[in-house]
Amino acid sequence: MKHRSSADYIEDRLAISGALVFCSAVVVQILQLSALTLALWIALTACAVAIPLLTSALVSYTLHERFTIRVDTRYSKISGHIGLYATLLCAGAVFWHFSWVTGMLFITCATLSIILFSLDYVHHKKINGNEK
Repeated sequence: MKHRSSADYIEDRLAISGALVFCSAVVVQILQLSALTLALWIALTACAVAIPLLTSALVSYTLHERFTIRVDTRYSKISGHIGLYATLLCAGAVFWHFSWVTGMLFITCATLSIILFSLDYVHHKKINGNEK
């Protein structure tokens, strides 16, 4: 298994921390409402999934890097990715609540960016794999 640099862990922690802050803010705002629409219920449910997954990934990365405790970072990556996708679902549902057009625009752009990132990642992995 390839050793990851500290910069990789910092980037992961930054993305996860940002997603946690967003989910927390959304939950606080939604809980102040008296009635939930379907879109807000989806956002709240997505946050309920994202927060524990992102938190466990963040703790795992911190233990691994700062305290050199051996943890299997594959599980941290999986929970972090699922948490980030749940955060995107939460944001899409919040946009949908205000306007279905902005919701669709956000969901389309988020999906497109995930596809482009995945293609770029596979391309770079293929290039780096051929150099060895």
